[in-house]
Amino acid sequence: MSTTPQNPESPVTQVIATVLDVMPQVGLAYLEDGEGVVWGVTRSTPGVAFDTLAIGLRLRLAITRQGSHALVASACRDGQAA
Repeated sequence: MSTTPQNPESPVTQVIATVLDVMPQVGLAYLEDGEGVVWGVTRSTPGVAFDTLAIGLRLRLAITRQGSHALVASACRDGQAA
């Protein structure tokens, strides 16, 4: 389920996403938010230990927008600050 930004002008928004797949060999995990957007998290994404990710786990993602691109700036377990 996505959350709306507290300030629509803010370059950072938060979404809640569920882990779909974890590929430890390449250090990449895919997550899907409530609107069907698929996000990528890597070993270097701040906030959550990559080795603790598992399919079905819900994470809060901090999303930054840079022009027409949106990137995961940090990730944490749902219920904690991203």
